[in-house]
Amino acid sequence: MKLFRYCLLGFGIFLLLTAGFIAGFLFLGKDDLPPNDEDLWLPKLEIKEKENGYYYFNQISEKIYQLAEQMQPDLVDDIIKGKEWDAKFVEELLAKNEEIFYYSEKILQTSQYNNPYLLNPGDVSVFTELISYGGLRNIARLYSLSAELLLRDGKDEEALAESLKIIKLGHMLEEGRNGLIGYLTGVGVRRLGMDEFR
Repeated sequence: MKLFRYCLLGFGIFLLLTAGFIAGFLFLGKDDLPPNDEDLWLPKLEIKEKENGYYYFNQISEKIYQLAEQMQPDLVDDIIKGKEWDAKFVEELLAKNEEIFYYSEKILQTSQYNNPYLLNPGDVSVFTELISYGGLRNIARLYSLSAELLLRDGKDEEALAESLKIIKLGHMLEEGRNGLIGYLTGVGVRRLGMDEFR
């Protein structure tokens, strides 16, 4: 009989501990409400299309892809670095791309360059469309070739103005909502302009 009482007492204690554990888990283990972090989110930018340089870049996207085919990357890089010079190639390349210069001037006249898919940070996800910034690097290279040609023709002030345009384009990319890739492209473009400026 004594053994039965001890078993009953042990079982009762077990039930009380189990019930206490479950009650504590249900009532005391609830998560706190998440903190209000709305003030940490970047606000959605409301930009008119024509105030965003992307609008004008998008109008010449086909021409930019044609430019990439026309450029001979090794030759262009050697010309920019001062290792080689081919005046005929540079003049022909610049003449073929007058429309790109026209729209590039419009890009530079806008107040900012923003990736339209990143304007509202709440909509950004792993499925957000990425845009290519290679075309902007090619525009910067065109301006650099133009500056080199002007410099060789003794037009120092105009060459300086072309270099400043490259720097401004890089700055617009760095300051806008363009993601990490756009920011790094901006750093590279600005560095190209600074090298040309020197």
